[in-house]
Amino acid sequence: GSRPDTMTVTSQPITANLQGDGVLRIGALQPKTGRAKIYLPAVSAGWELALADIKAAGGVLGQPLEHRTADAGDASDDTGVRGARALLADGVDVVIAANSSAVTLQVIDEIVNAGIPIFSPLNTAPVLTNYADHGLYFRNLPSDLIQADTLAHVIAERGNRSVSIVALDDVYGNGLAEQLARSFETLGVTLLTTDFYGGATSDFFPIARRVVAADPDAIVLVSFSEASRALRALVVSGIGPRRKQIFGTDGTTNNTIGELFDAGG
Repeated sequence: GSRPDTMTVTSQPITANLQGDGVLRIGALQPKTGRAKIYLPAVSAGWELALADIKAAGGVLGQPLEHRTADAGDASDDTGVRGARALLADGVDVVIAANSSAVTLQVIDEIVNAGIPIFSPLNTAPVLTNYADHGLYFRNLPSDLIQADTLAHVIAERGNRSVSIVALDDVYGNGLAEQLARSFETLGVTLLTTDFYGGATSDFFPIARRVVAADPDAIVLVSFSEASRALRALVVSGIGPRRKQIFGTDGTTNNTIGELFDAGG
């Protein structure tokens, strides 16, 4: 099948007038609340390890590293925007971005227009690939165009000829679902249903009933921690992993989802 192409992006000049004082200050938008909170232990562990390594190396240019964090929340409100503004007001030289692509899209303009670089450990939304970021946005994960294409190939190679998608209705879920649909078409896998749900959704049984009626060979969950509720609805509706192959995207790769499922959450 076809593979997503890379893109060449022309950076835009910035007009911010920045003056350094010899001390590097790093600010991090961390998911202390919201749907991505399940990633906080892992994000914090990486953050603390990096800080410890820099301290052990004597700081930066002979000066101690200064650091601070703020809550990224999720895109359902302006928690991330307030967090980013707090970091900028504290005079940070660089921002470690939110896990959520949707939150990053809420804050990226204000950060890069201030001339501050922004790095993300987990953003995957395709829209960020050629975003007008003045050459100041970086991420260490590939676009969901690659994830979706790879996952579609895995699903097809396991003998599935039809599929249903259940996806979060935001920039992450929409982008992945759209590219999955393209890849399935290329591979000859029939997409029977695509159901989008809002971030505040707690009842997944209406979606589960539609998936039952469609009777796909496989089901894809484009979700975060709420995948536990979606999975429970599928199991109770008789279409769980004992009957169907169920696949999750990167947002579901966390032990907390299994714990929430066991707890009925």
